[in-house]
Amino acid sequence: MKLIKADHDRRLEIAGVPNLVRRPVDIDQAQTGFANLRSLRIYRFDADSVIHGHAEEDEVLIVVMAGSIELTMNQNNSADSQEQSSRPFTLSVANDSHSNPCAAYLPPHAVYRLIPRGDAEVAYARATPAGGRPPQVFNSKIPSNQVRVDDAGVAVLFEEATYPQRLRLRLVQIKATQHEISVPPIAELENTCEGLVHLRTAPTEQAATMLSTDARATPLESWDTVSVTPGDHPTLRVAMGSSAFVLVVLAT
Repeated sequence: MKLIKADHDRRLEIAGVPNLVRRPVDIDQAQTGFANLRSLRIYRFDADSVIHGHAEEDEVLIVVMAGSIELTMNQNNSADSQEQSSRPFTLSVANDSHSNPCAAYLPPHAVYRLIPRGDAEVAYARATPAGGRPPQVFNSKIPSNQVRVDDAGVAVLFEEATYPQRLRLRLVQIKATQHEISVPPIAELENTCEGLVHLRTAPTEQAATMLSTDARATPLESWDTVSVTPGDHPTLRVAMGSSAFVLVVLAT
């Protein structure tokens, strides 16, 4: 288990975007040592920027972490694909009040155009599969079998574990209004996966702690990410009176 801090001063150039783009989370295999989970990157896009991107050799899961975006995807970069461009989808951040499109899948060699509708935060997870499926958009949902602790506070807002070949992704909302909540961010059945657990907390400090398998406690701040190697069994603790929005990315 390794703690990886965000860098809110990180800026980079993206072709076609006039201003430098913020990328506070930039995690790859050089930091994690993972074999299959290639990267997790989270951008903060300014309103009405136009982002043109490419999946390259990877399958990619795109998930909105704040705000909303317009996303258009094409199967590949051929002339025929450009002529038969898919219709644009509007994706918004998942929440616990309704279901809405919040995430998308890109297969290897697919291309996309992304336009933020207002300031938006967007996460990209990558793994390299043996093949791919057509681009797809997924709705957030509140599963009937959502995990709960003492009937309060923990809800799975979105989960996708079947469509991509290697990637899995989950968004969890934890509201510890009446007592501290402890929950394993990675299920026992996912124990063989490489994982990244990214948190947004309120308050931004002293709201959450991650306990490693040997019970060592790591204090977490908002925007922290923890890498979890196969075989680890961490436990996430959210302090009473605090909340956490948790992104879990896994690769097999």
